[in-house]
Parts: sequence; structure tokens; C-alpha cells
Amino acid sequence: AIWIGVACFVYYNTQVLNPYRSSDTTEQLMADFEKTYSKYKEAVHPKVIDAKYYIDIFPNKRDIHVKADITLSNESDVAIDSLHFFNGEGWDTKLHIPNAKSVFKDSTYLYTIYKLNPALQPGETIVMKVENKFITKGFENGRGPTMIVKNGTFINNGDILPTMGYNTSYEIGDNNTRKKYNLKPKERTPKLSGELSELHNRNYINNGQSDFINVETVISTIKEQTAIAPGSLIKRWEENGRDYYHYKTDTPSLNFYSFMSADYQIKKRKWKGIDIEVYYDEKHPENVDMMLDAVERSLVYFTENFGPYFHKQCRIIEFPRYASFAQAFPGTMPYSEAIGFIINLEDETENNVVDAVIAHEMAHQWWAHQLIGVNMQGSTLLSEGFSQYSSRMTSKSIVKNPMKMKQFLKYDHDRYLRGRSGEREKELPLYEVENQGYIHYGKGSVILYALQDYIGEDKVNLAMKNFLEEYRYKKPPYPTSLDFLRHLEPQVPDSLNYLITDWFKEITLYDNRLKEANYTKLDNGKYEVTLEIESSKIKSDSLGNETRIAINDWIDVGFFMDDDEERLYGQKRMKFNKEKSSITMQLDSLPVKAAIDPRYILIDRVYRDNVKSLSLEE
Repeated sequence: AIWIGVACFVYYNTQVLNPYRSSDTTEQLMADFEKTYSKYKEAVHPKVIDAKYYIDIFPNKRDIHVKADITLSNESDVAIDSLHFFNGEGWDTKLHIPNAKSVFKDSTYLYTIYKLNPALQPGETIVMKVENKFITKGFENGRGPTMIVKNGTFINNGDILPTMGYNTSYEIGDNNTRKKYNLKPKERTPKLSGELSELHNRNYINNGQSDFINVETVISTIKEQTAIAPGSLIKRWEENGRDYYHYKTDTPSLNFYSFMSADYQIKKRKWKGIDIEVYYDEKHPENVDMMLDAVERSLVYFTENFGPYFHKQCRIIEFPRYASFAQAFPGTMPYSEAIGFIINLEDETENNVVDAVIAHEMAHQWWAHQLIGVNMQGSTLLSEGFSQYSSRMTSKSIVKNPMKMKQFLKYDHDRYLRGRSGEREKELPLYEVENQGYIHYGKGSVILYALQDYIGEDKVNLAMKNFLEEYRYKKPPYPTSLDFLRHLEPQVPDSLNYLITDWFKEITLYDNRLKEANYTKLDNGKYEVTLEIESSKIKSDSLGNETRIAINDWIDVGFFMDDDEERLYGQKRMKFNKEKSSITMQLDSLPVKAAIDPRYILIDRVYRDNVKSLSLEE
């Protein structure tokens, strides 16, 4: 009887309250969705220009009640007579739209079409009222959603509101699987173009659904917890045994943010009128001071080099390790406990992951949240690539031994080479990257870091700052990577112009090898070192076909005074214009090793053969 009772209880929860769906069923649904509704992919929709939220979080029940006033504006040049919405699964959604009537509803795909009468004319606005509830029912056959939990709710605005228009994220991404369902290959990111078109009205985060907007939130939670929304805290009060918080953004921001609630401890610090805050679980205080330091260091470097910070606070907010990432929203950075709060750094004095990740997310407050690229090839260079570079430069400004940066560069270098080895579609040059992480994170970081080493940190940062000042918080048209290169090229001397082509516009790798490293001791007490070096350059196409070409590049040669390669001595930048070179140098001291590109500045296919121990010449 007990066994039958438990079986019935489990069946009711996992099949009736929360029906289980196999991966094959999900795949079939996705294919059918695309075949049915992709015809609406190009439908014109209004943009969100203002958002006001009224949110009640019930952590113990794992429920959330949402009301929102969303102002929509027709910023196209045609009248809009219908609105399409794709509702979130598990949400009970009600939309109240002036002069609109629901004329189509598909409960399987949660797709609804509203007819507007009269049509929304260009320049006109309406306020859509949203009522949305997520009610947790029993338990699922699996972990289930983790956005609303008893301690550590973390939910994005994209989860709270229905998607306006056809939802491309619900399409099958793998082209082999698409072929099984007779679907055409997945459309790639629109090609990079400097000619203005309708595409330039869409940034790559919101894809035309909104630009920079004002956000205001009244959010409540249980008394034991603190609720957080984007912007500054305007007011806090208690009502009916619950705590209420009123937040408002300090400046128009991307329509991309989160709402959080947990039992937080809060540690604060002020820097030039900005509140630096870390919200953390009381059991995880070990790294909090280090986080405050990292935020402050980032503010110092980024404001000095790129321009003002436009929020009144920088918040680091812990969330449970259901996921292991950090994310940047306007003035607010959710940070998984797994990679920041419980990681053991007691033996780490430099190059720790907390510094690097916080600097990267802080950099997004400039690169994405002040300037965002068009939904086109190359735009993730302007956000992820720039943020990774900014993070590396923050690290460079604080390391005691510059050779410590080699560890970061090797990580980014290896990330790029591993990624390109597993590319299933096409590798693209850096300025045409299509949201390919190994390129915009790995290669982007190495290239920009190398560029500042070759032409000067001040010149690279000035190009980035000028680019930012031209497009900061501006409405469409959005910038492309070509606009950045327009600012960068004047900063590059004629002798190094080849770097723009090699590093940004083409796929270029190096094959440097130190074949021999010998020395003799001279009568004057100095040492004569002779190096036999092979150096060539490799051009790759998007399919990985490689062509070795003649080299005519400036490359560093240097020496290490220790086996650990931490004491660099006698480095010199030299011009290599033939495949085999013999170099003779006189040194005051005898090094342990010699190296070509000793700091891992260039993207070399194999670094191991760049370094060689010195041998006494017989």
C-alpha cells in the first residue's frame, strides 16, 4: 500500500502537475514550431521604450507575481496592425493592450497574435499592461527551474515578460539535427556591412525589441531577505509583513537586467561617490574584501582610460551554484558562489580568478552597457573582446612581476587554439566574429593585448575611448567593428599597419622556433650568445586551410635568468624577414634560457619550441 501510494504521488507530480517531455519530443516540437511560425520572422514590431515593474517574490513557495507597464513605440516607417507574443512556459500570462484583440492563440507553442484596431502609426506609443505569474507545482522529473528558489532567486527580465515576435532562440541550432527534420541550415549572424540598413537599428542583445530605456521597479520579498532590482534604491518600507523596495535606473540602460532575492549580508565601500556593494551569504565571507578591492581597481582603471561610470552603485550579488558564471547588468553583477565566494584563494597573491572575472564584468559597464554593437558580425568583439582586454589590462596594472601576465595570455591563447580546432562551421576573422567565444574571448584578448604592447597602451585605449564617446548611450544606428577600426587605424604607425590586416581582418598565426641557443664566454667577461631561429607566418581561411607565407614582422627576442621563466632579461624587438635567421648578441650576464616571443604576445601554434636552454659552444 505504501509503495502504491508513493508511486501514485510521484506519478501525479511528474506526469500530471509537471508532464515529463523527452528530448526527442522537445526536438520535434522545436522543429514544428519553426516550420509553423518562421513565416512571421520579419514581422515589424514596436520597441520597448519604458518599463515599470511591480514584483512580489515568494521564495518559500517558489512563486513570483509580476505586473508591468511596458510602453511600446512604433519607431518604424510603417503602420503596425498586429502584435505577436511568445509566452514563457510555466507562466500564466495576461496581456492588456489598448485597442487590441486576441485573434490567434496556440496553447502548444504559447504563441499569440493580437490585432490592433486602429493600427499603431509611426511615432505613436501605447502602454501594455502585463500580468504574469509563475506558480511552482509539486516537483518535476529532474531538477526543475532554479530561477526562483528558497534562498537565492535570480530571474532575468527576459523570463518575466513574453517575447515579442518570433522567437529564434527556440529553433534547433545544430545543422545535422536540422537536416533530420528537413530544415534549412541555421541562419548565421548577418554579414558585417558598413552600408546603413534596417539591420543597423537592432543591437545584438535585444535585436530590435528595444534600445536604451528607463526602468523602475517596486519589488517585495519576505522579511528575512533583501530584494534587488536595477538602479538606485529610492525607498524601502514594510507592508503586510513583507519588505518592499523601490528602485530606479540612474541613466537609460539596455533592456537587459535581473531581479534577485536572498538572505544577504552586505558589505559596502565608497569610491568617489559610488557605492561599491557586495551581497553575500553569511557563510561565504572569505573573498568579500578581495571583491571590493577588485571593483575599486576596475573603477580606477576604466574611468581613467575609458570615461565616466554612470551609475551610483556597483553591486556584486551572490547566487547559488546551480550555475557557474558571472553576468553584467546595469550597475549590478550577479556572481555564482561556485566561482567567486567559495573558491579557495588563500595561497593566491596574484592572477586570481576573482580579480579577473570581476574586472571583466565591470568592463561590461562600459563595453555593452554604454556602447552596444549592431546585430551583425563583429559586434561581440566590441563587448566580450573589449571586456576581456580591459580585464587583462587591469591585471597588468597591479601585478608585481610583468611576467605573470604570461599566464593569462597563455590561457587566452590556448582557449583560441582549442576552439578553432573544434570549429564545426567557419572560423571568421576577429572583426567578423559571430558570437564565437573562443574568438572574441580568447583571440580578442590576445590580439588587443599584443596591440597595446606594440603601439602603446595609451594609443589603444584612446581609440577605444574615442569610439565610446561617439556612440555612448546613443540610439540607432548602432556601431560595427568597422567603426572601431576607423578610430584605431590613426593610432597605428605606418610601420605596423600590417597588424590591422593580419590580426583583425585575416586569420593569422605564427610558427616561431628557436632551433639552437649557444654561448661562449669572451675575454672581457661578457657572453656571446648565438641563436638559430626559424620564423614564418601562416594564413588560414574559414575552413582551416592554411598557407605558409613569408614573414616580415617585428618579433621579440629575450632571455630568462631562471628555469621558471619569471626573470626576463635583455629583451629586444627585432625585424624578421626570412624563414631562417642567425642572431648573435653580447650580454653582461649569462642567462639560463633564450626565447623568441618570450611573453606569449603572438598567436603561435606551438609555444614549447619558442624557448631553449643555453648550451656552451664547443
